Amino acid sequence: MAQQSNERSGSPSSKGFDPTPIEGSGQGIQGLAPTTGSSSSGSQAGSAAATARSFIDQAKQTAGQAYEAVTDTAASKLDEKKATVSEGLSSVADSIRQVGDNVQPDNPLTEYAASYSRTAAEKVEQVANYFERTDVRGMARDIEDYARLNPAVVIAAAFGIGVLAARFFKSSKPDRFTGAEFGNVPRNTSPGSNQF
Repeated sequence: MAQQSNERSGSPSSKGFDPTPIEGSGQGIQGLAPTTGSSSSGSQAGSAAATARSFIDQAKQTAGQAYEAVTDTAASKLDEKKATVSEGLSSVADSIRQVGDNVQPDNPLTEYAASYSRTAAEKVEQVANYFERTDVRGMARDIEDYARLNPAVVIAAAFGIGVLAARFFKSSKPDRFTGAEFGNVPRNTSPGSNQF
């Protein structure tokens, strides 16, 4: 019992913590002061907590600024590339339109081909105009909106892209079982041969 009263009295020999917050700090649990008996150690702990909090706030602010700078740089680079893509799509649309205009509608098949080429040219032109007038962040919002409205299409597309990527990576690996990674190692092509 005497030991408990020594710990609560704040004697220098106690090594526990007093669970009461520091006076006037209003910081709850972060403002716990060690029970060393001096009021200056409580103010030192409060100032240390305030300093740590200011460092954390400054780090958050710096990280936020760095993130904004990186996203702005990436968006500007993508905007530059977007203009090139838009110009390329416009020239493709013009080429498709010329093909449709040059087809002689002698029979129904060529008439349908001319009609479809004009329709395709219009669709490509619409995509080119979309790239031209929409910024990168707007495109990202449009993609998110489409994904929310059509999750099955997005999942199917992701699956298809994954399958194509797997096929690509599988075809680009060297054949492990032929010794291709070690140079030209002859294969055992004849039955009964002792060659490895």
